Amino acid sequence: MKSNVSKVAMCALSLAAASQANVMSATSITISDRTMIFGDITSGTTTQLGGGGAVQTKGSITSCGAVTIRDGSSMNGLFYASTVSPATTDWNVRNIRSSRPPVVLRSCSAPVIQTVTATPGTIAINVADGASRTITPGAYGLIKLGNSHSKLLIKSGTYQIDSLYTSPYAEIEFESGVRILVAKGVDLGNFTNLHGDGAGAASIEVKRNFRSGTDMTIPMAILSNGTIDIRDRVNFNRLTGNKVLIGTDCNQIKPIISPDDMITSFEDHFDRAAEYIGNNENSLDNDPVLTAKWNILRGTIDVVKRESRFGFLVGNTSIIPNPDPQGYVVDLEGSSWQSPAKLETSKAFAPGKYLVSYRLAGNNRQGGDTYWVDVSFGPGYKVRTTKAFDQPFGQAITAEVTITQPEKFVIDAGRQGASVRANMLLDDVVIRQIP
Repeated sequence: MKSNVSKVAMCALSLAAASQANVMSATSITISDRTMIFGDITSGTTTQLGGGGAVQTKGSITSCGAVTIRDGSSMNGLFYASTVSPATTDWNVRNIRSSRPPVVLRSCSAPVIQTVTATPGTIAINVADGASRTITPGAYGLIKLGNSHSKLLIKSGTYQIDSLYTSPYAEIEFESGVRILVAKGVDLGNFTNLHGDGAGAASIEVKRNFRSGTDMTIPMAILSNGTIDIRDRVNFNRLTGNKVLIGTDCNQIKPIISPDDMITSFEDHFDRAAEYIGNNENSLDNDPVLTAKWNILRGTIDVVKRESRFGFLVGNTSIIPNPDPQGYVVDLEGSSWQSPAKLETSKAFAPGKYLVSYRLAGNNRQGGDTYWVDVSFGPGYKVRTTKAFDQPFGQAITAEVTITQPEKFVIDAGRQGASVRANMLLDDVVIRQIP
């Protein structure tokens, strides 16, 4: 039987450099169901992922206290915590996925949140229902927006205000270079529309609490010395607070990918895995060689020998053109009784034209049920391949694909019928930019 073993290290960690975390709290972070976090998560005490359902995280997790993970959640970054619940031995049956094993912290210092200082004025701004108004930098009292799509335009500069309140469906437009310092709190009504050319680079810094409404987008960075309370169905940017609560069905705004973080070539024959598994077959979802190249979004994978004692390939001689008996391939459904695997390249490819090549084979252990693999690379390439258990790799599947924005290469396996802990086999993924 193939094993699924990960080693947990012990280390001490300083959070002094954690100020760039995308969701950071001096105390606890609670993230509710079906929420996606693209950036790093850093908490001074506890972190909870999901109230009763799945949460997905793409960046690292650092928690000075316990991390509680609900069923179906997936983590795709470095993972540090004092304790983790449930235990990693129960993750397979609870469909919890992590691209890297948790590292146990011996010691940890909670992040220090910047203290907000604001000296508000006495002039209150009250935008009546359905009305519009423009303000310029300065000191103000309460800023309040009424119903019926009342609108406030905020000109470039720094503002010191007493508090901010909006009714549902109010609208605030930000010019570039806006910074708002709030002596008390912020309370935004449902469906408040925050937008403008400078909205993404703006900041709202609050001495007390920041509370959003539901069904809205918060494109600017939020800093609070109190609690940040993000309600359901909200898209948000960077959150830094004494305590952070995030509702259900929320999404962190996906960061713009720097050209320095994009790639134009990729190659994986999976053979370096042999350095880690020797003569045995193992589930290597947490293997550093694999996870440096791939994010595993669902299920598990196994790295197996082409000539394996488990007989994955019929005849064990079907590899073309390189019949290396000591080579390795990927079984797209691991030994954990989970769903077939879905994985993507860990980095996105820069826009351009690419030659894509990969190989797929049937798996002798998959039996007579129907198995398939969907491969996608941007909106212009989505191909499904189905192979019976006795079909070899054969020639590589190749295509020329043009992408107009950063895209990841995605492998998504599927099947009909019950799991037999085996699926189609993947090998020799090569992606190169061409003229």
